[in-house]
Amino acid sequence: MNDFNIRQLKDPSSLRGIEKLQKEIWGFSDIAVVPDHLLIALSHISCGAAHVAYYGDKPVGFALSIITQRSASDKIIYSHMLGVVKEFRNRSIATNLKMAQKKYAQENNISKITWTFDPLMTAAARVCFGKLGVKVTGFYKNFYENLRDTLSSDSSTDRFMVEWDSNCSIEKACDLSSIPDCIKWDLLNPAISSDTLNSEAEEIVCSVPLNWHTLKTDNPESATTWRSFTGQVFEKLFASGYTPTDFVCDFENNKGQYLFKKTGQTQR
Repeated sequence: MNDFNIRQLKDPSSLRGIEKLQKEIWGFSDIAVVPDHLLIALSHISCGAAHVAYYGDKPVGFALSIITQRSASDKIIYSHMLGVVKEFRNRSIATNLKMAQKKYAQENNISKITWTFDPLMTAAARVCFGKLGVKVTGFYKNFYENLRDTLSSDSSTDRFMVEWDSNCSIEKACDLSSIPDCIKWDLLNPAISSDTLNSEAEEIVCSVPLNWHTLKTDNPESATTWRSFTGQVFEKLFASGYTPTDFVCDFENNKGQYLFKKTGQTQR
């Protein structure tokens, strides 16, 4: 990150430039962009923050935090948006934007940050589990119903909801090879039955492609199959008391692996 810096924007003229940045990152249409007047209002009344990553003077990443409450005593930050311009991805910019949100939470005495991510976007999974140490609190099929962007078009917007403790220390991701007794599912050929889900297995590993976003262009049928299977499997697992607790990459076989543990957790 030596060539990059992250700034919290507050003045209206800087915040107006974020509209163009959203289009560059997500391919939003005009109607889908978070408008500058809302960003200005959130900043003015101290209910949110816009953090932008710069490469020199060029904006290349953006995160939007919104302060909200689940109850009178449960104030949280909802990370509504975070993205990086395509040619600047895989440079730890997303992680550093999250760290900026974490600092913002600490400055406002808020201990929890929550957001959603697509389980098939494995770069996001690697950041969430491997670098941040999030806790998954739920799975939602087609969360947004229809997003007006080029990344999610023609696909169900399935999402994991996660929660991040702004005071937590980051732990090293697990090694799935050290869990010999877990049930492993390869969702390309899903051997999924009610018997399996009703088993007493404490751990289940679900595989997903590392390149699902590329599959959408190169092999749309395969991408659709993955989306359908994972949506069904994740719904069944959560309903059966399993929660994903970690994610690792199997680069040799071009797949990622979610470790689900039987926690009995109730979805929020």
